[in-house]
Amino acid sequence: DTRVEELRSESFVSGVWTPRDNLSVTGALRYERSRITATGSAGAAETDLNFLKPRLNIAWTPAAGHQLAFKLERNVDQLSFGAFQASTGVFGRGNPDIRPAQIWLAQARYERVFGRQGSFVAELTHEAFDDLLGQVVILETPPGETTPRLYNITRNVGTARRETAKFTGRLPLDSYGMGGGVASASLQLRQSETVDPVTFVDRRLSNEQPVVVSLGLSQNLVSQRINWSLNASSGQSTRNYGPRALVQSRSQPSFSASLSWRPDD
Repeated sequence: DTRVEELRSESFVSGVWTPRDNLSVTGALRYERSRITATGSAGAAETDLNFLKPRLNIAWTPAAGHQLAFKLERNVDQLSFGAFQASTGVFGRGNPDIRPAQIWLAQARYERVFGRQGSFVAELTHEAFDDLLGQVVILETPPGETTPRLYNITRNVGTARRETAKFTGRLPLDSYGMGGGVASASLQLRQSETVDPVTFVDRRLSNEQPVVVSLGLSQNLVSQRINWSLNASSGQSTRNYGPRALVQSRSQPSFSASLSWRPDD
């Protein structure tokens, strides 16, 4: 049995500058400090973690219905207590030196709003990972044995990057002869790259979906008190890279429909 405890504190300072009515700049600086201790069969271990997490947000509205936004920030993942303690089956070995992954995120966003329900949003995001966590293989001799065995254990394995482009839109269909109707669509494109900690070959991050597409059509018939919708989404194809196995998952495109009627009060 192992007991893991964390004592965490976070302080921050922030400010807002509005040089014009249609332009605002928000800055913040956060400081996170934590101490993690583990005691148990793997022995005792303790680590202190300190991170500065700056953030900058800029929002500009050049014209009515148009908004541009830019965000730059540094985030820190939550460290798994299980990863800090040890990996399952590894006798007497703690993991006191691992650190949570740190991510620099830069995002540009454009939003166009029109009509009562119409909108178009485009987002471009870049993420740079440091101290990425992953599983590696180690040789360990169990107590009472003389032959070493292979075990999986979590380690900081290096850096990674990820780019995401996401586009979403809603189009009211009143002017096209479908009163109360709305068509919606979204497209997400994602690309990532890291070095596999076992094979040392470039690959994408685990469980990444390169392309996600969804479509929707709905209509609200107020006088009939009826609302219906149709939705479709693309299938998934993801890969989970383990130190001794590659698991690929696939799913077919999905379709759904709903119909609701509200009786007269």
